[in-house]
Amino acid sequence: MKKLSARRKRLSLKALCVLAVVFSGIFAVVRLFGIGGRPAMNSLTELDTGWYRLEAGSAVPVSPGEKIPFGEDGTVTLYLPVSSDGTITTRSALYRVQISLDGTKVYCYDDSAFPCNDQMRSKIHCDATLRDVNSGSILSITYYSNGAPELEMPPVYFGTSGDVLLDHIAAEGFTLALIALMLLCAIASMGVSVYLAMNHMLDKRFLDVMVFLILCSVWCFCDSGLARYMSRMSAGVEGISFYAFMTLGIPFARLVVNTGSIKKRISMHLVTAGFFANVVVQTVLWAVGGAEFIEMLPATHVLLAAGVITGAVEMHREYLRSRERQLAIILLAFGLVGFAGTLALVLYWMFEISYYGVIFELGILGFILLLMGYLCVELVDSLRYKAELRIYERLSREDSMTGLQNRRSFDEYIQAMMESRQEDADAELLFLDMNDLKEVNDQYGHKAGDELIIGAAQCLTETFGPEAACFRLGGDEFCVVIPGPRGQKTDWRESLRKAVERYNQGRRIRVSLAVGSSMLLDENGQVKNLSDWKQEADLQMYEEKKKMKQRMP
Repeated sequence: MKKLSARRKRLSLKALCVLAVVFSGIFAVVRLFGIGGRPAMNSLTELDTGWYRLEAGSAVPVSPGEKIPFGEDGTVTLYLPVSSDGTITTRSALYRVQISLDGTKVYCYDDSAFPCNDQMRSKIHCDATLRDVNSGSILSITYYSNGAPELEMPPVYFGTSGDVLLDHIAAEGFTLALIALMLLCAIASMGVSVYLAMNHMLDKRFLDVMVFLILCSVWCFCDSGLARYMSRMSAGVEGISFYAFMTLGIPFARLVVNTGSIKKRISMHLVTAGFFANVVVQTVLWAVGGAEFIEMLPATHVLLAAGVITGAVEMHREYLRSRERQLAIILLAFGLVGFAGTLALVLYWMFEISYYGVIFELGILGFILLLMGYLCVELVDSLRYKAELRIYERLSREDSMTGLQNRRSFDEYIQAMMESRQEDADAELLFLDMNDLKEVNDQYGHKAGDELIIGAAQCLTETFGPEAACFRLGGDEFCVVIPGPRGQKTDWRESLRKAVERYNQGRRIRVSLAVGSSMLLDENGQVKNLSDWKQEADLQMYEEKKKMKQRMP
């Protein structure tokens, strides 16, 4: 146990080291590229010069990042001369932008089908394709006030449609990498779950982890600006995002319930029921037109926070009860995701920032690494226990000297065969007894007698192979069961005689076997009574043994 605890400790430390390295790499990337910003892509050009606005009929130059007051109508319109076809992209959904070319509208942000809030809009790419541009064409972008008195002009980039798509993919690089990791871990969890189920060691927590990771992957992707760009702000993608977020707490709670004795407590069952009720109630309210999902989002946040806190409390109680190191790892994982979730909520509601998702995703990443490390340790322990159990079971049914199955196995084999046999199934039972074993033990010692017993077992294995079941019933008694269809009798006597001759060749102490046999079905095809079947083979064996002694000089 001390060695096992030390191994678990090393695995835990390795998991923490990996986690530290991953977090360091992530923060380095975040530092280089800027959270919520756009990575510098050489294929895109920033349109940072030539912009102007009209004021009292005159053109007033402006540049990205400049603060411009909204007009009395709550809008700001900026203009830029353009001379070539292409695609422009800007994260300006916060201002519900409208983009026009020569007075013709080519893009207008519209989320009326599935309303978003400012935090969600700040992540959305607004892209417009410019066609049939001539030397005098004018691009105009109209920004609508979001409640602020002035506009801080967002940057605008220009390039081909392919370049814009690559830019959006690069901007979501961390999220896509995390999604790939979560899906790989989900596949691994599913594989482990199937393997354990096939070996009668089902651990529901691997299924919980798999479902949780899949839901997190769906939410992370559908909540990203890339998904909204690819779906053209489809209400379906927004709906999937909300439902994935609402339901990811369910496998999270089930994971806690399926740990130790927590399933006997009602608290996490109530939390799970709360998550289900939240999905049903929000769906009904949205369907009857009483509320939008974005308005009911705080309820989901409160439930998730309550679920994490309750789960942490229950895990701590379980840890105090059992003092298992694995539970300490789970507690650490819960603390990490709980801290990240709380920080994300604070940033989401108090500061209305766009990179709240990254904070929560970092927490999920740490949760995954710690939890998967713990589950892997559990898997290793389960497999080791299963292997030891199999070895014990095999040893309890195996004769240690010859490697043949023992009397217990013989009784179980006969019972199973009789219960599962088909109507025309027959079988031949052989009872074998070694001749003169006592004399060999008395004259040459028990070691010589043991070698003779092993030799007899080798002759049986060589003769019958995998087509029959061979047993050592004890002492100098052996048994063979040869299954087969009705009317079939195996010609085994000559094969056994030759196997014994080969073994005895050149040996001073020789194997000699008396054999009796009996078929399970009688001449009329009726099944014999089990005791009669055994007795018939036993009597034949003793008759042959008597004849062999009479032939001896």
